[in-house]
Amino acid sequence: MKSYRAYEYQAKRDNAHAITQREYEEKQSRDLEAMKSSSQKYYEAQRTEQIAEYVVANRAPPLPAVQEISTKPTSSYSVPKPSVSSTPGQIVNCDGAGCWDTNGTRYNKGAGDTYFPSTGGVCQNVGGQMNCS
Repeated sequence: MKSYRAYEYQAKRDNAHAITQREYEEKQSRDLEAMKSSSQKYYEAQRTEQIAEYVVANRAPPLPAVQEISTKPTSSYSVPKPSVSSTPGQIVNCDGAGCWDTNGTRYNKGAGDTYFPSTGGVCQNVGGQMNCS
């Protein structure tokens, strides 16, 4: 009977020790999780502060106020339009990019015999004479 009581005593003591050990480990685990959570919150707060400082430091300067622009002419002077001969002159000189005529008009080369005069429009070179539309 004595050995049964000793066994029972030992079992209760081992059980109490195991329960105490388990409670200690659970408390350690809860403390560790609390530390992780606290550390994560601290890190997030630091990161948010760093981002805010970066944004403020790298913010573009404000744009100046928009000034109203007057559409009224400031003077009566107007630019004269260049005088354009109604008929193209005779072609006198050509290079790889186009030709010049006797009136001083430049004809920039397009595809084939198509040319674009500096006065606007489209022309065809027919036998050294520009036919423009």
